[in-house]
Amino acid sequence: MLKNRILLTVWLLVAACLHIFGNDFGTRVILVASIIVPIVLVALALSALGKVNLKICLPNMLLSAESATIDISMKNSWPIRISRCKLSWKNMLTGETGHENLEHISETYTQTYKKENCGLYRFSVTDIMATDILGLANWTITQPMMKDEAEMLIMPKSFDIPVEILPGETIHAEAQDYSHERPGSDTSETFAIREYMPGDPIKSIHWKISQKTDKLMVREYGLPVTSNILILMETSQNADPSHINQLATNVLNISNKLVSMNQSHNIGWLDTATGHYTSHEIATKFDTDTAFRALAANTVMDIGTKAIDALGTKIHEFSHVFMEA
Repeated sequence: MLKNRILLTVWLLVAACLHIFGNDFGTRVILVASIIVPIVLVALALSALGKVNLKICLPNMLLSAESATIDISMKNSWPIRISRCKLSWKNMLTGETGHENLEHISETYTQTYKKENCGLYRFSVTDIMATDILGLANWTITQPMMKDEAEMLIMPKSFDIPVEILPGETIHAEAQDYSHERPGSDTSETFAIREYMPGDPIKSIHWKISQKTDKLMVREYGLPVTSNILILMETSQNADPSHINQLATNVLNISNKLVSMNQSHNIGWLDTATGHYTSHEIATKFDTDTAFRALAANTVMDIGTKAIDALGTKIHEFSHVFMEA
């Protein structure tokens, strides 16, 4: 910036000398333009600061050790240039952080990253400094109009893991549990009462409640949970990122193996943000991926309570517990 100001000052002195010694219309135009143009460009840049559109574009999901291309793009930014900014990232699962200082971003900046550890990575652009196209003034952009934060899920590498479930130990003999997350077809249990939607079977209409509310209401039935298998990841103890990566990899691959065996199960962990035990019911590969994304956003840290302790007496409900700690 100092260099650009010095160059402009020198140019103004030259233009002034030309006008003094030439004293004609042409030199007068050069001098006036040399004064007015920088002022106009700086004023335009200042007025455009609140209109800068900044966006991070990156893949939604990929495997660990795969290369990802991250694009930082700007629109409606004329006559502004980004002189420098900071691209920061954090692995929400392992707690790893890092950043890179970027300079002179015009329309698009592209960078390739490769992450070894799985987890939900959050990228953000901060400390954004903008300048006019002549580089005479600097401003800080605190709130770009567009999204300046993005997430990318790094999935662990898949491998076949041996899992053996003994016959007769995956169903409760004395009691029947029902899912709290999804409806089913067991008419003896009610999952939820909701308003009628096109396509709902007529037999599911709850006539008594419909009369009271003057709206057609339907009853969703319960879904029996016949699985008592738990994959528990201990998320509340300090560990190095490579160890956390291995634990999460094991959880994902055990779950995938159980799904391939048509064996429903649960994935559980301690939510270190709330201190409460949480779990997801798994029946399909989609369920596993959804649960893993939630797990990958949970930062492993020591909060004084362990997942096994938060689970408490509920652990006795499971015949098989795969504990990753």
